[in-house]
Amino acid sequence: MCGSLEGGAPVQKLRSLIFRLSAYRIALAIGFVFLVAEFYALGNGGDLPVFGRVENVLKDVKFKERGRIAPTGKVAIVAIDEKSVEKYGRFPWDRRIVADLVDRLTEQGVSAVAFDMTFSDLDSASRVAARHYGDMLRASALFSPRGEEVAKSLDDAKAALATASTADAEECKVALDAAATGGAAISNAVQLISALRLDQQRIFTEDAEGASDHALAEAIKRNGHVVMGVIGLSVGEASGMSDRQRADLAALVERGATEEPALLVKVDGAERFDPLPAAAALSGMRRYAAADSALPEIAAASAAFGLFNATPDRDGVIRRAPLLGSVGGKSLPSLELAAAAMALNSPTIAPYAATETGYIDEIELKEANYRVPVHAGAMTIDYYGPEGVIERVSAADLLDKTVAAHKLAGKLVFVAATAQGTFDQRVTPFNQFAAGVETHANAAENILEQRFIRSTLWTKAIELGFVIVLSVLFGFIFSTIKVVWSIPVMLVTGLGYHLVDYGLFRAGYDVTSFLPLAELATVWAGVTVFRYMTEEAAKRKLRGAFSLYLNPEVMEEMLGDPEALKLGGKEVDITVLFSDIRGFTTLSEKLTPQQLVGLLNEYLSPMTDLVFKYQGTLDKYIGDAVMAFFGAPVDRPTNPLLACQCALEMIATLNVLREVWRAKGYPDIQIGVGLNSGHMVAGNMGSLQRFNYTVMGDNVNLGSRLEGLTKEYGVKIIISEFTLSRAVKHGAIFTRELDLVAVKGKKEPVRIYELRGMGEIPESEQEWLLRWTEGLRLYRSQSWGQAAEAFRQAIALKRDDHTSEIFVKRCAEMKENPPGLDWDGVMKMTHK
Repeated sequence: MCGSLEGGAPVQKLRSLIFRLSAYRIALAIGFVFLVAEFYALGNGGDLPVFGRVENVLKDVKFKERGRIAPTGKVAIVAIDEKSVEKYGRFPWDRRIVADLVDRLTEQGVSAVAFDMTFSDLDSASRVAARHYGDMLRASALFSPRGEEVAKSLDDAKAALATASTADAEECKVALDAAATGGAAISNAVQLISALRLDQQRIFTEDAEGASDHALAEAIKRNGHVVMGVIGLSVGEASGMSDRQRADLAALVERGATEEPALLVKVDGAERFDPLPAAAALSGMRRYAAADSALPEIAAASAAFGLFNATPDRDGVIRRAPLLGSVGGKSLPSLELAAAAMALNSPTIAPYAATETGYIDEIELKEANYRVPVHAGAMTIDYYGPEGVIERVSAADLLDKTVAAHKLAGKLVFVAATAQGTFDQRVTPFNQFAAGVETHANAAENILEQRFIRSTLWTKAIELGFVIVLSVLFGFIFSTIKVVWSIPVMLVTGLGYHLVDYGLFRAGYDVTSFLPLAELATVWAGVTVFRYMTEEAAKRKLRGAFSLYLNPEVMEEMLGDPEALKLGGKEVDITVLFSDIRGFTTLSEKLTPQQLVGLLNEYLSPMTDLVFKYQGTLDKYIGDAVMAFFGAPVDRPTNPLLACQCALEMIATLNVLREVWRAKGYPDIQIGVGLNSGHMVAGNMGSLQRFNYTVMGDNVNLGSRLEGLTKEYGVKIIISEFTLSRAVKHGAIFTRELDLVAVKGKKEPVRIYELRGMGEIPESEQEWLLRWTEGLRLYRSQSWGQAAEAFRQAIALKRDDHTSEIFVKRCAEMKENPPGLDWDGVMKMTHK
């Protein structure tokens, strides 16, 4: 019995059902893969190795879609900009200037000052100080005017003493006088040397006591709310630190460290704080071996410290601000966090973790009762807009006291260099190059406004739910409906998710953008590829049938791209061509039906080949007429020129055919060709049961009207001004302006031209064209007699110029019935 069950039909059906490949099973498999990826992303802060970069780009897009939003104005930037550098010299400045800047901020009544810089180097290295001391040194050097005076005094003394030593006894009075003179000169030289020595001693000792550093430290003390920037160092960068520097660093870290990270436990709405293991307490933080801070005197005067290391994403864009960093086993706040705490007068910074893993999820500024949501100590920056949205004040204006009193009162002010070549360039979602202080200022504004981009449990539930629904529901939809309908379903679904995602983003919630959209596209692609592979046999049959009727390029587009099979079209710049056999009705009366069919086949076949030769699309045959267009489905810049070449070769080919037909006794045949270019709608038009790839629009109708005008003007090819202007961009063509006409159905006049050939005007036709152009000018100025004479001269040069004959008759009619002074030269056509 077991054997019969093992090999029974139900078991075989079950096995076949399990292992049989189907579009729906493919969709479920894809969904499972994305579900695993979603769980991985949720466990790693939304960061995926491959998808993470695209996700970041889409977040940048959401920022740009939202555009600028107004900050609260609680944060401002004092910029050491080009104006400041021009006035006070290249940065870094003499620190006495920076001290003045701090005093000006103190007078303004700012809530806090944050320096996006370190003062870790001796000030004597500054360009301003070096120039100052150089000037003083040159003034007190021996080669200065005062030094030359010393040398002269010594020379005078030497000469006087020499005179005294060689004087005879009887010349004792002279010797005594010379000695007195030499003694006076020596005394003067000694005094000058003493003065120079004091000057130079002052130069070399003035800054030894750190006068400029002391001035800055005193200004920082007077303010009392200065946060000094600190930069974290790697193991390699910290290897050269001295024992004294390490001791200073340890003291600084102890002063600036936050509270020990704690585990935040919520029980029945109440909060409890438990200690975290030492190893877990620093999980996820950026760790630094040491930090580079300001000189001891300046550091001692500062009220707080903050790390300002940049932490860009893999693509170089700064989207997150690490509010905490580990230095020497202690947690230090970032510059923006320490500055915000200072502005709020809330010195106690407490990091919390929600789980024992130790990843910091929240930071509290205790005295202010402000809480900041973070992931592993980093906050997503909600940028207010491109660089410049946060208020900026030039340091030069502040130093010159041209800034209104108390303009910065109550504001947290970041001081940073922004002049070209002096600042750290950063990439933000809005700017390719922005001053690094912009990231700190935006983050601090977020903290003070309590404006955050949050990731909560319910937003994560939305992401998981959408990932599951996509594979289960849309896998079923895509595998059952026609491919032509799956595309709009996918697009509408993707758009709907984007709108939900963007709405949540504007409300301050972070939902992954790329993963669900990628899953949607992958499910659709997987199902569609499977169905394509299984339906390829049927397509081969269709291809064989369609190739008899359609341009190969159109056929391949329709079969290869499901989007092309839907009804409707898109607006494209196209050149349309119409050609027609003149007097076809009379011709058909002279031939038997068999002869007529044979003649049409012999005519239409080479004309169709020419359309394809010049990369055009054959639209249709309308009896003896041919309609073609150039520019769809494949758009090329040279399409108008290719259409002109096709029209000219049609006339040349017809001349060859006429010789063959003449031998068969067929009547002489002439054709007219009309070309027009412009925007037309190209696509599949018709019904769901039957449609055709064609073009539609007013510009199509104008092309048909121009073909009809070839009989009116006695020419073979007429092109519009629109075709001419496009074609000449890609090659020279030889044309003759015919007239300014308003065809039936159009109010606006169109300038029309006879197309005569490719290249420049032949020398043999230059004089004839000159006569014609002169006649047309006189005709438009209503000089009927002179115009007619110019046209007759053109006829004399070219006997087959039927257009000039038409205009001679028209001049006579105009002379008999003048159109009036307000005539605009437009010929209105009342028939097609």
